[in-house]
Amino acid sequence: MSGSDDATDGAGDELERTFELLAEAIDRHDPVPASARRFAIESQRLLRLESELAEIVSDSLVSPLASRSTSDTRSIVFESDGIEISVEVTGDEVSGQVEPALPDLRLALQTGDGELTDLEVNRRGWFRTGRRDGRVRLVVESGVGRTTTDWLRL
Repeated sequence: MSGSDDATDGAGDELERTFELLAEAIDRHDPVPASARRFAIESQRLLRLESELAEIVSDSLVSPLASRSTSDTRSIVFESDGIEISVEVTGDEVSGQVEPALPDLRLALQTGDGELTDLEVNRRGWFRTGRRDGRVRLVVESGVGRTTTDWLRL
């Protein structure tokens, strides 16, 4: 490291400390009202929910063809921002596929009480788990973002 790099680092540290002092002074003399902070946080939370919720595009439980079928399998398909989540419920098993199968894909099953269970996903996006009672939803995370299905009763 050269002498000029040391001088630049010192100026950066000094500038950062100046900004910290300025922020402390503003917080002390003209703080943001708690109601404005809550409003900002809730607004961001609503925007995130709206952008990440996967839409149900088909559900054999409500399809007119499902009423004539003798199959005990329920098929559900969700879509959101280029991601498709296909789910099949048969007996005590839930299986499906997330497409496209991204290399950094993480999938979890969330129960109504907030418990998240990571599910193993193979390189083609296939997953399998046991059926849960009550409300559940799938949470898909990747480098692209996070997508959550709507709540379901399986």
